[in-house]
Amino acid sequence: MSDTLLTGEDAFCEKIYCHTVKTNEEGRFIVQLPIKSNIINLGSTREIALRQFLLLEKHLNRNPELKQQYAKFMKEYEDLNHMELVNDDEVQKSGYHIPHHAVVRENSTTTKLRVVFDASCKSDANCSLNECLMVRPVVQEELFSIVLRFCSHIYVMIADIEKMYRQILVEPQQTQYQLIFWREDSSQPIKTYRFLTVTYGTASAPFLATRTLKQLALHSVNTFPKAAEVILTDFYVDDVLTGTNSISEALELQTQLIKCCKQGGFNLRKWRANNHQLIENLQPENCDSGHNYYITNDHTVKTLGIHWNSQNDTFQFTINTDIKDKNRVTKRTILSEVSKLFDPLGLVSPIILKAKVIIQDLWILKLSWDDSVPIHIHTKWIQFKHSLADLNQLQIPRCIISDFHIISLQLHTFSDASQVGYGACVYIRSE
Repeated sequence: MSDTLLTGEDAFCEKIYCHTVKTNEEGRFIVQLPIKSNIINLGSTREIALRQFLLLEKHLNRNPELKQQYAKFMKEYEDLNHMELVNDDEVQKSGYHIPHHAVVRENSTTTKLRVVFDASCKSDANCSLNECLMVRPVVQEELFSIVLRFCSHIYVMIADIEKMYRQILVEPQQTQYQLIFWREDSSQPIKTYRFLTVTYGTASAPFLATRTLKQLALHSVNTFPKAAEVILTDFYVDDVLTGTNSISEALELQTQLIKCCKQGGFNLRKWRANNHQLIENLQPENCDSGHNYYITNDHTVKTLGIHWNSQNDTFQFTINTDIKDKNRVTKRTILSEVSKLFDPLGLVSPIILKAKVIIQDLWILKLSWDDSVPIHIHTKWIQFKHSLADLNQLQIPRCIISDFHIISLQLHTFSDASQVGYGACVYIRSE
């Protein structure tokens, strides 16, 4: 979203950020939570957060392995100075305690356990922290544009920022809104901690994180011009997908990106590339041993998801072949599964279109959400789900150009409403 087009709350949120953002002596950014001006009484969540913590503790005590992972996560938070212990007499009456719980992500290549912080918890004044925060859209380009540009380079690389949210400090006076209860063992007294950094689960966190990346780029235009341009155009949240058309340019870009991000307190890790020269000189702990990078717009598991295989430099599809047909098939279940078909480039749109036609048929029949579908639609749906597994064999070359000098590169798309479809072609002029 262009800053010149901002109005209302978006403009006010941007104004707060620009007027309050600063850096400390280490170069790390300090931001303010964009609190709405009309919020008078946030209220207290102390009692409900305490009750939920005791329930969480019982759950963890019944699962020693999960408890160990949870304690390790919290210990790391404290060791990295992302949270600190506070005395009860330091906690102001206006403080806000955030309940938390565990989510296990089996598909994650790094942290299997994610501790989720619920800043939408209602206080005794029937208000939550998230309701008090302004939510401006993320200030990065759409995923489609980023991935499409990724296809235009000969040499490409990806990486992500380690613990991106937690590298950005929150103004100390506002950390009272980020309190939690925690103790490693139930024999210990319950302690109160406050988060010192941008916290996952707060409504403004995505904006603050992506806007801070943009701020880093603006600060670095003169010192790291190539990196600054990539930060502004090729980052999707904490992932960078970028490249160039020569190894020397790619190495220079990579060096600038690492130095530029480090200057702002961000560490780039999990590097993958389609050429070994872009990996061999990096620290091993910052490289990813796998070849697959999953392109996703969130952290959920998709029925159908696209990934880039850096070893053979192709886009491939990952289909969840564990398809259970035991549940009753209804309009609700079909719509739920169709919504999980994720294909940002439209590479398999003709196949996904079949699912959308089934949805169209259901609307024509005017079925209720939880009515069983007719047998002919049930059969068509089951056949479609089973056929999706064939996409696991599909490999599509990532690079849409060859190794020659490009004068003009254009993408032309067209649609035919009568045929319910569309197409695209790439026009290349070269020397």
